[in-house]
Amino acid sequence: AEAHEALVKKMVGRYSDSGQAASLERTAKSYFAAPIDPVSPLSKRVQEMAHRSVEIADGYHEWMALCAGMAEYRMGNLVEANRLLGEALNSPHNECAVLALPYLAMALHQGGEKTAALGRLRNAEDAIAPFLAEIDSAEGSTVWHDRAFAILALKEARAMILDSKPAAP
Repeated sequence: AEAHEALVKKMVGRYSDSGQAASLERTAKSYFAAPIDPVSPLSKRVQEMAHRSVEIADGYHEWMALCAGMAEYRMGNLVEANRLLGEALNSPHNECAVLALPYLAMALHQGGEKTAALGRLRNAEDAIAPFLAEIDSAEGSTVWHDRAFAILALKEARAMILDSKPAAP
């Protein structure tokens, strides 16, 4: 956890004032891919970066919404997380929708919607198999990056929903 936070602090130092939505989104996504302390000043700063990426995006809005949805989920704002992650599900980019599904499942679970959460978890499991089978044809580092995040998110969602362990977002 300490190494992750140290890395993100360096990323925030480098990209927090960026005018490029992708730099803001990738920094925030890297932070919110793992459980965080929602009251940390770093968490608030990275949450702002995620939302700024949505505001300044001139394309790929669904990717920025995914990142902001991940941020809202980790910060405990489940209604807003569900809304933003729902936008990501409508992406024409399969990777975006696949990555949104486990976070949406966890947000629903945390919000007490256990049946809906299990349904979204099953959707994520069904979606990720062909997604991983296509990995050899993936182009560009961001595709590999998002596939790695999807694997980690699905693992976390399975542990939370199937093991029914209460966990903080």
